Amino acid sequence: MTREIVLEGKDDWSKNLPFQISDWRPNPEQLYGQVELRQILRTGLSRLRPTLRVVFVLRDIEGHTITETAGMLNLNSNVVKVRLHRARLDFGRR
Repeated sequence: MTREIVLEGKDDWSKNLPFQISDWRPNPEQLYGQVELRQILRTGLSRLRPTLRVVFVLRDIEGHTITETAGMLNLNSNVVKVRLHRARLDFGRR
């Protein structure tokens, strides 16, 4: 849904030019999708073992790199990759 609001500009040439401003608020369908996604994430995360969950959250939800995640958890990068792979597999199975 687009709402149009006419704003008066500060300059003489733009006094009567309409500016179209889009309504960026999420619509009801988007809001429902966000609620549904949160529920899916909560359920999936609650079923993961803590060692897999923390890697999944840091990497796939918070967006940290493998190196950053490994540093935060004081783990080898290969261990992080294996745990992330297992977490993704387990998350998708449930």
